[in-house]
Amino acid sequence: MFVAYIGAMDVEVDAIIKSLKDVKKEEYRGFSFYVGKRGDNTIVVSTSGIGKVNAAVTATVLLDKYHVDYVINAGIAGSVDTLIGTICVADILKYHDVYCPGYEGLPRGPKDFRPSAQILSQAKTILKDKVLFGTFLSGDQFIEKVEDLHNASLNGVVAVDMESAAIAQVCYLFSTDFLIIRTISDNLSNKEATENENEASKNSFNAVVNFIDNYKF
Repeated sequence: MFVAYIGAMDVEVDAIIKSLKDVKKEEYRGFSFYVGKRGDNTIVVSTSGIGKVNAAVTATVLLDKYHVDYVINAGIAGSVDTLIGTICVADILKYHDVYCPGYEGLPRGPKDFRPSAQILSQAKTILKDKVLFGTFLSGDQFIEKVEDLHNASLNGVVAVDMESAAIAQVCYLFSTDFLIIRTISDNLSNKEATENENEASKNSFNAVVNFIDNYKF
């Protein structure tokens, strides 16, 4: 299979690049992509940079050049009350900083974004009880207090980040399946996020390669 992997920061992508064989660096529209093999899979990897626009543009350029079977976005995330170190998989993705009167969700989009039932079912089978499935909220702000979430409903929310919903929206527009895997690095604390980003990124990497190696399309 042909898989795309996008991480916001180098710490979220370095391990996956190192796990590939025959890696080639390719440039396209000013973006760098690393393409290599892992078992029977070809994987293209890119670092998007932090935030929704960086994530969306990277995903758009990647999907314009590479016709992948699915996209994985992985790395770290914060949470209101999910235990630090928990590996989370998004079954619903929403923005917490978007309000568009007259629309249930966004123009040209649904009220929320969801991976396919097939990819979620396989994630539950492959990753089993080692991960927590739930809603992810995304927005262009590092969240340090609940009030920063703009009164978004926290029902079912397991993780908060700055990129995943934007990547999900681009995948929706490109009719490409996706999976979001993030490890909780902090409970609304920049200090915790900095202290835990390496270990949290490692946890996400381990879940990602387990999924890629065992996913049956």
